[in-house]
Amino acid sequence: MKKVLVVIKDPGGVNNVFPVPRLMRHLPTQFEVKIIADANGKAPEILRASGEEFEIFYSAEDVLKKYPYPDLMVTSMDSGESLGRNLVPLLRGKCPTVAMVDSPWGRYEKEWNDPKYRPDWLVVNDQVCADNALKIWTDYDPEKIGIIGWPFLDRYDEFDLQSASRAMVERYGDRPIVLFLGQLEHTHEVLREVCLALKAIGEEINFIVRLHPRCSQKERDACHEVTDKEFGAVYNETPMSTSTLIAGSDVTVSMYSLSLIEAAALRRQAISVMTEAGYAAFRGDIGDTLTPCFGEAGYATEVHNLAELAVALQEAIKGELFQDKGLILDGLNAWQVVSFLKGI
Repeated sequence: MKKVLVVIKDPGGVNNVFPVPRLMRHLPTQFEVKIIADANGKAPEILRASGEEFEIFYSAEDVLKKYPYPDLMVTSMDSGESLGRNLVPLLRGKCPTVAMVDSPWGRYEKEWNDPKYRPDWLVVNDQVCADNALKIWTDYDPEKIGIIGWPFLDRYDEFDLQSASRAMVERYGDRPIVLFLGQLEHTHEVLREVCLALKAIGEEINFIVRLHPRCSQKERDACHEVTDKEFGAVYNETPMSTSTLIAGSDVTVSMYSLSLIEAAALRRQAISVMTEAGYAAFRGDIGDTLTPCFGEAGYATEVHNLAELAVALQEAIKGELFQDKGLILDGLNAWQVVSFLKGI
């Protein structure tokens, strides 16, 4: 029986990693699983509602004091200081370490760039994600990258699109819906570009804006100023889930938000705005080497200037902007990861 530590910090990690230990606990003769929630992230708050047993720790050293001899450590690849990252060097040579990456870019160029934090294995969604890892970690063994699929996509295999669409029509009416999802930085600049493109198109639509829950008040104020001046918008701050908003909208627009991947999973139209402001936000967060790659991976239509944005929006409003989305949606990604981990 493998003694497995599963370490989770943030919402992305909960969505992508948590399904794996849940399944492992259905195989009690094969795995003894301890779920570790990083006290410095949102995981403890989210996991409390799951009904699953977990423990909260403040430091990697404290984890190993209680569990000094794991057979395997699995972690989300989180931003900022994280228990999972800090456990990697402490477990080097003692047991295999695996980082599950919940985005195409990971944190390879930022918090995990120091070689001491490189896990023995990576689990990614597709070849584009694997190539991105190797562009930054040029000496990493490609044989140590499991191209399996994102477990967070499993929930979309049986998502009720019709109910989501009805909820949106009941709330906003039957005009085409353009959904804009903000990020932490440069949101008001990109939002202004979207407003200008919508004005140029001149279509009657519902324009819904949802800002990032952690964006600053200064950024929020700037966004409201933009829409008040350029194009009327409804700011959706209700408990309605982002998945419902995406599923019920005709097109989702953002910079490099993972919500665009949600849209792809739901087979909805999506636009990634990589104008100068969009790239500035991406480089500040992810680094200077990688590119958003939404277009390359087939998750969204990537636009680079106002003219391309206007064309993409007009096509989307007509229902003509469909991408070739290379996402695995069989509901089995988490099981595939469990199978992969058995062999490590």
